[in-house]
Amino acid sequence: MFACPVCGLSLMPRAGSSDSAAWAGARPGALVCAAGHSFDVAKQGYVSLVTGDSHIVGDTSDMVQARASFLATGVYEPIVSALVEMLASFDGRLPVGEERAMSESVGIRPLTFADLGGGTGYYSASILDALPAWDGVLLDVSKHAAKLAARAHRRLKVATADLRTTIPLITASMDAALVVFAPRNAAEIRRILAPGGVCVVVTPTERHLQELRATQHMLDIDPDKEDRLTRQFADFNLMEQRQIEWQTDLTQQQVQWVVGMGPSAFHTESTDRASHIQDPVNTTVSVTVRAFQPK
Repeated sequence: MFACPVCGLSLMPRAGSSDSAAWAGARPGALVCAAGHSFDVAKQGYVSLVTGDSHIVGDTSDMVQARASFLATGVYEPIVSALVEMLASFDGRLPVGEERAMSESVGIRPLTFADLGGGTGYYSASILDALPAWDGVLLDVSKHAAKLAARAHRRLKVATADLRTTIPLITASMDAALVVFAPRNAAEIRRILAPGGVCVVVTPTERHLQELRATQHMLDIDPDKEDRLTRQFADFNLMEQRQIEWQTDLTQQQVQWVVGMGPSAFHTESTDRASHIQDPVNTTVSVTVRAFQPK
């Protein structure tokens, strides 16, 4: 399902190498296309599809570790539940359990989603645990995130890629795309979705973490975010929309992780994060979850 980011041809394991061994990190491997472009599979189990033309800076090791630590606390579990519910409506297209194994033996592929800008694989792994009829592909520009994501779930394949210009996946190969707190390339999402596919987008509302943004060195929510989303998905139909909002108490450590895992971390020294915080801090978590389908 991976496509060469240079020419767009399908990528396959290098001749003479074991696909499973390469992905498991048992020994170095590579994926190659028919034109001869080659991309290494790292020993951690992800393939690097970032080309030399990309100069984007991904999340740092410290940012990734902060995100992994915070998400592990389960604070964002309601977002996971919403994603699972939306994708679960597709489960009827493929049998599960023993029937799934039989269907695969006769060439029927499992449903597959692409987690675009998926970070550490927290959302992907949670979805795969809940929905056995699905397989997942995760792409993120950060190699630090990819190292963790490659170990997140056995049914998740991981690659590093610059998603701003091209999503290195075969056309019409994905049943769903997920974009959770990540940049969106709507034209490419439309291309990789199979007929009937859906794109699920999670964005923060203006109230998201408002208590922390008022006291910490955090970037404000872009007021043009909603209008920009509407313009980006002009060629899609909005199939479902729900707002999820709840209050949660965060410790000083959790506040430090929240500040350190997002774009604000590029502008804030670690010693300044969660300064003068007396925990617990009652905080608003507020997001909108939308499901789009190409027109």
